[in-house]
Amino acid sequence: MRIEERDGAFVVADFSGTEAFRIACAIERDGARFYDALARAVTDPGVRSTLEFLAGQEREHLAFFGRELERERARAGDPFEEDDLLASLESGVFGPLREMRDPGAAVARPAEALRMALAVEERSILFYGCCRERLGKEPREALARIIDEERRHKALIEEMLARYA
Repeated sequence: MRIEERDGAFVVADFSGTEAFRIACAIERDGARFYDALARAVTDPGVRSTLEFLAGQEREHLAFFGRELERERARAGDPFEEDDLLASLESGVFGPLREMRDPGAAVARPAEALRMALAVEERSILFYGCCRERLGKEPREALARIIDEERRHKALIEEMLARYA
């Protein structure tokens, strides 16, 4: 799978459901870790509660994508784990995600950390929207729900950012 960003939209070439679900798992796993770390670092109880909620949502999304990955692997007869596609996560497309993998320095600056989280939520919405167009009916419907949740996450992060502005 090759992912490019063109005019604010993602273009996926050589789409593979297996690769898409593996990337989605990485996004959600890193997001949950990041929100957990940030929740431990903030002092505002309301912000902490919201971050804990977001971490839980990311874990729910990870479980969904993990199930879909296993189904896709079984369907495609692909039992192997290859990390080549994760190079997509290292590209400029998912640049903010790299920083979320090691949140140590970022959590000391909550506003900056929230801006990074906002960028990843926005890119996740774009990526999942692009993938949704190429999937079967059942995962497409579930992915639409996750996209809606990611949009709500974005709104929550924007509200938290207003507290730190």
